Amino acid sequence: MYNNCINPLKQMHMKRKTIGALLCGFLFIGQSFGQLNEFDLAKYKFPDYKRKALDFNFNLNAQNNYLKNTIENSLYEKRNSTYLSNSLYANYQSITNSQKFQQSLSATLNLSLSKTHGDREILDPSETNAFSFSPSLYLNSVNRMYLKNLEFFEVNPNFIYRYSYYTYNSEQESLPDNEYDHNNDEIFIKLSFKFGFGRIEPVSDARQAIYILEGLQKQKNIAKELTNKDVFEFAHLISKIKNKRYFDARLRKIYELETIANYLDSNHIVSESNIKYFTTLADFWDYGDRVYRSSGTRIAFVLMPGYYLNDDKTDSNEESEENKIRSAQLYTGLEFKYEKPIDLKWQNSIDISSYYGCVNVKQTNTIDDPLEKISDIPNLQVKFAQSIGFYPNTRTDLTFSYSFLYYQFFDKTDSTQDIYGIGNNGIEGLAQLAVNYYISPQFKVNFIYSLDYRKRSSDSSTNAIYDYNYNLFLADNNYLNLINGDRDLKEINQTLKISLLYSLF
Repeated sequence: MYNNCINPLKQMHMKRKTIGALLCGFLFIGQSFGQLNEFDLAKYKFPDYKRKALDFNFNLNAQNNYLKNTIENSLYEKRNSTYLSNSLYANYQSITNSQKFQQSLSATLNLSLSKTHGDREILDPSETNAFSFSPSLYLNSVNRMYLKNLEFFEVNPNFIYRYSYYTYNSEQESLPDNEYDHNNDEIFIKLSFKFGFGRIEPVSDARQAIYILEGLQKQKNIAKELTNKDVFEFAHLISKIKNKRYFDARLRKIYELETIANYLDSNHIVSESNIKYFTTLADFWDYGDRVYRSSGTRIAFVLMPGYYLNDDKTDSNEESEENKIRSAQLYTGLEFKYEKPIDLKWQNSIDISSYYGCVNVKQTNTIDDPLEKISDIPNLQVKFAQSIGFYPNTRTDLTFSYSFLYYQFFDKTDSTQDIYGIGNNGIEGLAQLAVNYYISPQFKVNFIYSLDYRKRSSDSSTNAIYDYNYNLFLADNNYLNLINGDRDLKEINQTLKISLLYSLF
């Protein structure tokens, strides 16, 4: 009887323990999941790392067209044309990050050539041949050295070289042979010196670490309560193993997944290793770093000298012409950059810049104007840009961005000194929505809608810089469409673009 009285008490006590354990378990899961959701990416600091990548893109295009057309009175027309083009694109990137030094190097080589042949048989037979060859080289380097605390000095060389050659000849029975050759050399060198304060760190690896841990947590496959230290250490591991280079992508993925799995197991983070665990790990490893995330603030004083050279030569049957442009530019200003991961799914990026400078252009044409024409063009530019990124999952990302640019070009024409200028001012506004969906880690669908508004005014009647490459007027190397004469111009452009992109890693 006594035993019968004790058993119910024991059972009640055991039930209470079980209920308490379950409540503690649910509380633990809720706290862990809440901590991951509330993890501040801005607190993550990248370890020292070096990464390199080399991508190639080959393109071959061939086309042949044959036409036979029967005409009355026994006349006939027969045309045959062949077109062949080939292009090679190679891009090399190197990134280094340490406490005292941030460096990035980008080198792009683009080589394209094409050949066209055509012949026509009619009352007046003819044959045409054309050939073009266009190599280009782009070099850009960022070298940011931290002096003390968050003060930095930066030296950024930028080099662009473009060459194009085009030749055309035509033979026709009733007309003289026509030959045309065109050569163009273009070089642009810019050197940016920056002194400022602040630092921006990449935090993509920390976000990928949380993606993996969140996936395991939803499976209830986390064996302990996770802390910020656990997330930091896991993200550091991800950053380090990505530094190792492999020529075989299959071996690289095997090494990376094995290292991650061993770490999670040896640190008792996962409670069970099963097929669902490994598929989740592989999925978030493939898709968890598709979007670049960063955090921090930088402000800098900027000094940017630059030099531009363009030689354009044309030889034809009747005459030869050569046009030379030499330009020196100097800009000074301020730059502000802000990157804030609002939370795990939202990113806020702000760029503000203001430059004042002068462009000096010397232009000579051997036919139209054998004398040298000099243009001095002082100008002011102010730009504000912001983008909001939303990342609902690892396969989809949306970015809304907008920007405003105000520019003022001051006309300093001096006819007594044969110095020309141009007076322009304008406002450019751009709003854009971009959506990416990844079908595979290398293959994505891209959707872009943009709305562009431009208002430009000119009070200059000179045509001094009509032939000058307008993209050099903006300090950030973007194109700026100036206008000549005394007039105003407004335009609105809408663009809708849907594309499929494949990336080779």
